[in-house]
Amino acid sequence: ITPTPTPTPTPVPGPAPFLDLPWDYEGKGLTFNEAANSINSYFDHEYPLLSSNLLESGLAIGTLTNYEGKFQTNLQYSRHDGYDYGVNAKVNNGDPVLAAGAGCATYNLSSAGGNVIKIDHDNYYQTQYLHLQNDGLITKDASPCVAVAKGQKIGPVGATGNVFPSGEAGAHIHFGVFEDKNKDGDFEDN
Repeated sequence: ITPTPTPTPTPVPGPAPFLDLPWDYEGKGLTFNEAANSINSYFDHEYPLLSSNLLESGLAIGTLTNYEGKFQTNLQYSRHDGYDYGVNAKVNNGDPVLAAGAGCATYNLSSAGGNVIKIDHDNYYQTQYLHLQNDGLITKDASPCVAVAKGQKIGPVGATGNVFPSGEAGAHIHFGVFEDKNKDGDFEDN
């Protein structure tokens, strides 16, 4: 008897690539891969809830799961929902932060993220840029939003909010990408 092969499901296509990294990495002599892989943080794959109002379970507080699925307890990025780019990626305090894609920018101030610019990209994706300096931001309003082009300066790299180490030595771009999975216009309820 010849076995019947199991059918392979057809993958659901995602959006066409539309984002770039939020700084001029080429101007600093880096390729995209070199820059993208020069992070100085860990993304918490178990509970990436930093920018939401949701809480992680009691057992997971202070822990994270890394990209390999390894449960870690000795790393300080519990609830971390983005990638941090700092000196390892040639990102320095005061450098321009660039819109990773075209969209509409708004401002938010938070204790953890400091000065935050959020860009809605009109395709159910939003990018967030945390810890920006106080001056030189594309907007300081939550509404209405300000149209931005891909690669446009939206503010300078800073160290506002909760950065480690504190002060200018902790300056970096916290870069997060979020999908509005239920397509209701609210990125907080997914």
